[in-house]
Amino acid sequence: GYGVGSVLANMVYMAAKITYAGLGLLTGGLGFLLTGGRADVANNIIYPSVKGNYVVTPSHLKGTDPLYFVGASPEQPADTYAARPAAPTR
Repeated sequence: GYGVGSVLANMVYMAAKITYAGLGLLTGGLGFLLTGGRADVANNIIYPSVKGNYVVTPSHLKGTDPLYFVGASPEQPADTYAARPAAPTR
């Protein structure tokens, strides 16, 4: 069941993710050009759009692995966008 579900989910998810990544690359390139060659502007647009998962697996559907459509920005370490428990309040 999860295998069939992942195939069906990927029909929509992969098209959306590839479109999002392509538009992020285009927008990042335009940002680079329009800001006079500032790579930080381009990277802050490109990295989140091209990082993340491109395929939905059965473990994503089961909830054992997180599914990231948008990735971390370049200055964040990879583990900072993982789900973490909230800090206890006093």
